[in-house]
Amino acid sequence: MLRFVRRVQHASGDGAAVSESVTRATRSVLGRVVAALRRRGERGDGAAGEAAEEAESVRKHLDDVFRMVVVGEFNAGKSSFINALVGKKVVAEGVTPTTHQINILEYGKPPSGPITVEMDTTLTKLDVEWLRGVSIVDTPGTNAVVEKHDSIARHFVPRADTVLFLTTFDKSISHSEREFLTDIAQWGKKIVAVVNKIDIVDAGEPGEVDAVLAFVESSLRDVLPDKNAAPLPMFAVSARRALVQPGSDPGFNSLHAYIHELLESDERRVIKLEAPLAVAARVTAAAAATAEAEVTAAAARLDVVTAVAGEVDEHVADCDIRVEAVVARVGKSLYAVRDQIRDVISANFTYGSLFKALVAPHTVAATFEAQFVASVDGEVYQDAKRGLGSLRAAHAEFLSGYAEKLQRLAPDVAPRRVPNISSASAEAEVARSVAQAATAPLQVALRGATLASRLRASFSTLLVVEGSLAGAGTLASIASDMVLIPWVGTAALMTAALGLVPLQRAATIKSLHDALAFGVKAAEARMRAAVEADVDDVRAAAASVASPVVEAAQSAARNAARDLAELDEIGASTRCGA
Repeated sequence: MLRFVRRVQHASGDGAAVSESVTRATRSVLGRVVAALRRRGERGDGAAGEAAEEAESVRKHLDDVFRMVVVGEFNAGKSSFINALVGKKVVAEGVTPTTHQINILEYGKPPSGPITVEMDTTLTKLDVEWLRGVSIVDTPGTNAVVEKHDSIARHFVPRADTVLFLTTFDKSISHSEREFLTDIAQWGKKIVAVVNKIDIVDAGEPGEVDAVLAFVESSLRDVLPDKNAAPLPMFAVSARRALVQPGSDPGFNSLHAYIHELLESDERRVIKLEAPLAVAARVTAAAAATAEAEVTAAAARLDVVTAVAGEVDEHVADCDIRVEAVVARVGKSLYAVRDQIRDVISANFTYGSLFKALVAPHTVAATFEAQFVASVDGEVYQDAKRGLGSLRAAHAEFLSGYAEKLQRLAPDVAPRRVPNISSASAEAEVARSVAQAATAPLQVALRGATLASRLRASFSTLLVVEGSLAGAGTLASIASDMVLIPWVGTAALMTAALGLVPLQRAATIKSLHDALAFGVKAAEARMRAAVEADVDDVRAAAASVASPVVEAAQSAARNAARDLAELDEIGASTRCGA
């Protein structure tokens, strides 16, 4: 950690220069950490928000006193140890973990008693010279006998510059101690191990203290992550003996000398800068891990959202198949008329029907026309209306399910109202236009080219009957057709007309078939145009529903990727100090 600090220190030999230049760099890095974590906190990452405040706290304490935090289980003799460390009894000793207070000891004129500086924290001023610029923090027991005590101790460790870990020789490292040591190591804190109550060891047994220390160190090495690091500072002490008779405990004397040397060396400045950067490295790594998971999740979510948004293409493809079925049904209705045409024409284009045409031409023509047009119009209208209704019902069902899927994928995005693309009146209007497109060519054929019309016009002209339905154009056509027939009276006219029957019947059938085929194409074209308009509406409706969800997923993916890149870059800065 902070290899840059140590390189500058060794290159310059000037601790003050290191303190000045690297403190600025450290403060800058911590500021970036705080800003990045706060941005994530504002976007809903609660852990990052809390980590930002933790990083801000250590940033503010860069210029504070050197903080040594004493931790250990409640029965490790922490209170006796601290009293011996400062040379006077200032911390109450007990046999049970009754206090949940953080006790801070600093240099200063002693008041009448401890000062409460914040909830669960008291400050005691001591006139102890070596405490100048130093703060000793006594934390509650770390074992889980009293859960709140453990939480308080764990919360205070990130603000430590050095951790004095207190254990005893007469037991193995406990589960709670292992967990706590792992946590301390992850914060990158400098650890000094102190084995208390060494006075219980039989002094007459040579090497027993060394054996105890070797056992404790081995246990600690199993817990601490870097097993190849330099030897862990470790001291075997009897806090009670040192308190009763200052200077009488060799281990305590060695510990005192180590602390004094540490506080007077450049190592103190390096540790003071390493500590906050270690905090920054840890919280940044945690946030980066979360961001990396978010990148993966956001990418997966975007894939799902994009896939769901693309379901509109599948729906349209399915509708294309259904449209073909509807169009085929309309065509089938129209082509079914062909058989009717043969029957009707055969019935009307007979010798007997000519007399009906002569006697009541209007009735014959109207009946002939209505028989086809009404049949075709009704069939096509109903088929088109049913087909459109079915397609539009499918559109409505698709859009409803489509919107629900997207809403489940993005519950935080305000739902869009699904536009209504259909109504009964609109369907009827389109169906009517399809029917009209189908029957229009047939009506033209029936009114202008059928044998009934031609015969009616011929008889009306020759017998000077007024009011023909055929019109001047048809009369002119009939006149040209009849010009080669000599005027031989009514009998001759009837004979000529009868001679025309077979030819006109075939021509009329072909004419009506051609008109019918043209009507089928016109109806299909009109139907497809209506369906395409509906599809355009469906796509527009789907886009209005999907766009905010897709945009939100894309934004989340971009934010996660940007956060990860930023946190990785900042994390590298915390590791190299620049």
